[in-house]
Amino acid sequence: MSASKAGIPTRADIYITSRWTEPTFTGGGVTTTGSPLLTLAAVIAQTHHERWDGTGYPLGLKGEDIPIEGRITAVADVFDALCSARPYKPAFPLEKCLSTIQEESGHHFDPRIAEVFLSAKDEVVRIMQTYAD
Repeated sequence: MSASKAGIPTRADIYITSRWTEPTFTGGGVTTTGSPLLTLAAVIAQTHHERWDGTGYPLGLKGEDIPIEGRITAVADVFDALCSARPYKPAFPLEKCLSTIQEESGHHFDPRIAEVFLSAKDEVVRIMQTYAD
């Protein structure tokens, strides 16, 4: 990615990455060849940036129009991004990560999935610690 500061994406970077899952951008999309695993991976890749309130990308899906796989992955992906250090930001404290999931319930995330995720906080933290970088 190009950026004026190392690791901070530019508008052009964000535009390009928002198009990664478009079939025309990827030359036809993910070829699943009938594989259930690759089909699942394709659904997740294309829908985990959608938002419960319809403001996500690339398809602008809203609510239950977003496949359940994408809705689940969205919560996990954002939580991981918040808890992880990046070249442009430090890792956030655990309580901030959890409160962000709660605050975004009904906006970014399916409220039922956010609730289940937060109710499993101890297990989530155990997994996070087990697989920490």
